[in-house]
Amino acid sequence: MSEVELRRYPMASGLAEAMPVLVETFPEYWIPRLARGRACFPYDVQLYTAHCNGVRVGVIGAHDYRLRCGGAEWLLAGISDVGVRPAWRGRGVARAMLAALLRRCFDGGCCGAALYTEKPRVYRSSGFAEYTSTAPSPVPGASAGRRRLGAGELAEVQRIYGVSADFPGKCVRSRELWEELTDDPANLWRLGAEGYELYHAGTLWERHAAGGMGEALAGGLDANRLMLCPPNGGWPEALGTAIAARTLCFPIADTF
Repeated sequence: MSEVELRRYPMASGLAEAMPVLVETFPEYWIPRLARGRACFPYDVQLYTAHCNGVRVGVIGAHDYRLRCGGAEWLLAGISDVGVRPAWRGRGVARAMLAALLRRCFDGGCCGAALYTEKPRVYRSSGFAEYTSTAPSPVPGASAGRRRLGAGELAEVQRIYGVSADFPGKCVRSRELWEELTDDPANLWRLGAEGYELYHAGTLWERHAAGGMGEALAGGLDANRLMLCPPNGGWPEALGTAIAARTLCFPIADTF
């Protein structure tokens, strides 16, 4: 196989040009999403297309995943949408795309990378290792009062989230992610003067109190497993310590 060239996709022009490849590589995700009128990513992603001999053979994405740990904010590369067109699979395209993208992310200041996958073995040779947090899960509250958020209530939820206590791995959320959480019809909320709870399909995902407790359910959606990759110099001390102790939480609500 010839060398794979990674090109930054112009997101400002929309996804029309890249959508055929996205649908071909991730039909189970994009077909129902498009049916809901969501021709966009649920996070602020930078998409790249891979080319071989002038042919677009795959896609890969990365977004800024910012989290709190040890009293500081850290920037990780959230690797996503690693897809190779069926006719080009088995030729090392995914590995070449990932290597090129990790170099860009680490050179750009990311202190590590994370991804979710149903096929962990594919990424082990690229420096990724499976990670499971031992952070305790929040205990579900009352079932009464769960509902969709009304107009103007997102701002109050965001305020509570912003002033609730930090925990290792609390995500610094983007506007796109907040919009995705409120748009999902499977998400129901309990909002009161002192805090809120977010439930997805009946499962408590997170609970935050104004000026107090912050709790979140860790893990990936469905059968996806979380994998982490440090830069060549290793993890920063605060992150490395939390990862080794498995106390760094990657909230399921922030899955990418």
